[in-house]
Amino acid sequence: MSEKNYYFVISIPRDELIEYSTKLGSYITKFFPGRTNPYTLKPLEIQENNTIAKVTIRATEAEIREFADRFFASGYELREKGGDEVEIARPSGQGEPPAGRGDGSLH
Repeated sequence: MSEKNYYFVISIPRDELIEYSTKLGSYITKFFPGRTNPYTLKPLEIQENNTIAKVTIRATEAEIREFADRFFASGYELREKGGDEVEIARPSGQGEPPAGRGDGSLH
């Protein structure tokens, strides 16, 4: 199975940016042992109280489904965006999680 770039967008409270990013990195790294830097975190927008960031993980579909099943416990869908990019998104009709709460295990 070939690897693609899977990504999701999160909102991180500005006053927790370093702590949250560190925990997120540790969490992702556990799913991809043996890989150096299995993800990238790119700030997209800095707001008054939050930073909107794009998290990209290069993986196979099987690997990303295992990760997403745990991280997005309330459900997700994979949306092809062209090329080798695939968005991991909440299904239509489901609200966004509260800022900085992508997964309770990170806090």
